[in-house]
Parts: sequence; structure tokens; C-alpha cells
Amino acid sequence: MLAAAVHRGPDRTGVWCSGPIALGHTLLHTTPESVDEHQPLANDRETIRLALDGRIDNRDELRARLSGAGIHVRTDTDAEVVLRTYEFFGADSFALLFGDFALAV
Repeated sequence: MLAAAVHRGPDRTGVWCSGPIALGHTLLHTTPESVDEHQPLANDRETIRLALDGRIDNRDELRARLSGAGIHVRTDTDAEVVLRTYEFFGADSFALLFGDFALAV
């Protein structure tokens, strides 16, 4: 399936598979932060995986909120901010995200 979408994300392709579950991601560098982005992204315990397409407009606000809760965000990518937000707030995190995006967790 990813081969059919490579024209949408020619800069990088990532795949994660575990049993019957798989996530794939193609990347088009659109921001300086996206150059270092690798998806699908996993949390530290590898219990959550995320593939994100889009942008998060309130990234700085979310980073500050996570930092205040003791959550360390390693990179400046939108994908990691969303992953850490989901990891901390669970399904309630979706109401906290502002931007233009689609994601799979």
C-alpha cells in the first residue's frame, strides 16, 4: 500500500508491524522539524505507536503543558508532541490538539 502513496511522501517511508497490526507512513518534508522525523513513532515503552499526517498549531502550548507535568519531549516534531499528549491524556488528548491533521494510534 505504501508504494501507491510514495508520491505523496517521497522523503521517507516508515513501517511498523506486529502480528495482524501494521502502520505505515510516507513523509514529505514541509517544516524544518520534519527533516528529523521518523514514523510510525513509538513511546519509550513501545506500547503506543503513532502515524501522523498534518500539523499541530498549538505545539508550543502542549510542550509547555507536558513539561509542567514532568513529561520530556525529545524532539521538536508534531508527531512526538501528539504521541506524548496521547500517552499522558489518553483519548482526552484529541480535544487538546489544534491544527490540520489525521492520525492513527
